Amino acid sequence: MGPSQQQGADPWVTMPPGRQTTLKVEVEVVEHLRMRVPPDQRQVWITAERGSWDPWLQVQKGYRGRDLYLDPKREEGVLLIHWASRAAWAAIPQTEVAQVQEQFEHLARQALGEPLGNPFPLVHSGALQPMGWT
Repeated sequence: MGPSQQQGADPWVTMPPGRQTTLKVEVEVVEHLRMRVPPDQRQVWITAERGSWDPWLQVQKGYRGRDLYLDPKREEGVLLIHWASRAAWAAIPQTEVAQVQEQFEHLARQALGEPLGNPFPLVHSGALQPMGWT
């Protein structure tokens, strides 16, 4: 280890002796959502997602794409939404999120003939951080 490296530091990052710098690195974050999706309502869920969240997400700064999965054993829809950074994700006003969620619920209720509520209630909300290749 050379004199400009600290133990545990990245060996490819070197700095002149006596000089310290704070390096801000933004790391991708993956929003992880799970919601109840009965088997006979899967297509309604996907259609409501496409009609509400898809177009809105496409214009959000830091949005990198998303993956939708079905867990048939738990009867849940799983969404992995990729963001450039936690800061980009956190910068979205909650009022906008609430408006899109209401649009999603409206589309789902309309397709199912339900007057009130969220046909696909959220079971889990969290964040994942990619670790890279192993």
